[in-house]
Amino acid sequence: MNKITAFIIALTIGMSVMAQGTNVTLDRILLVMPDSLMPLLSVSDRQDFLDYRESGMEGRAVNRLGGESTMTYSSDRRLTISTSGSGQMHMSLLERRGGGHLVCVVNTVTAGGFRDSRIGFYDVGWNHFPVQSFIKLPVFDDFLKKEYLKSDSAAMLRRQTVLEMYEITLTDDGLEIALTSQDYLGEDAPKFAHFFKETPLRYRWNGKRFTLVK
Repeated sequence: MNKITAFIIALTIGMSVMAQGTNVTLDRILLVMPDSLMPLLSVSDRQDFLDYRESGMEGRAVNRLGGESTMTYSSDRRLTISTSGSGQMHMSLLERRGGGHLVCVVNTVTAGGFRDSRIGFYDVGWNHFPVQSFIKLPVFDDFLKKEYLKSDSAAMLRRQTVLEMYEITLTDDGLEIALTSQDYLGEDAPKFAHFFKETPLRYRWNGKRFTLVK
């Protein structure tokens, strides 16, 4: 697609999204996403993703670094784009209690075999909100089984895993957070595997914020 044409389309859609809050779609929001939040893919690239999908094909584009980016999942409320060989961007369109929508964006990077995610929240015009307004992110102890929280070994684990890394996965009704930095324990990791909860922490969207499912 011609870049000037793509820009005009994105500008038109952006004005439409802002003016018609009740007619918001994830496709529209993706096209008006600021380049600062998706530097590897132009508006034209994103439009190509949608065009490929409408044709029943997997969306692909050559990104600004010369590599290949792929839209690997797309629905009315969620999408995933592999922006590069080591990065993924996930988006979810959430309905807010009382009306309106919230855009949740998760960026995950894989480096040295470790996956680490960062989460952000925006309105449909891509104005940023503080993360803590919509979720209380976990700390290291949240991933430990209750019976090990006060053990001497747990204290040692905290010291050895100062760098906390976790992977965030968006789901249909919320999200899941899994600790990934426990592998930094190296050869001691198998010894302490039973200290950690077997499943990721689950959060459910209640229309106002993500709450931890006990």
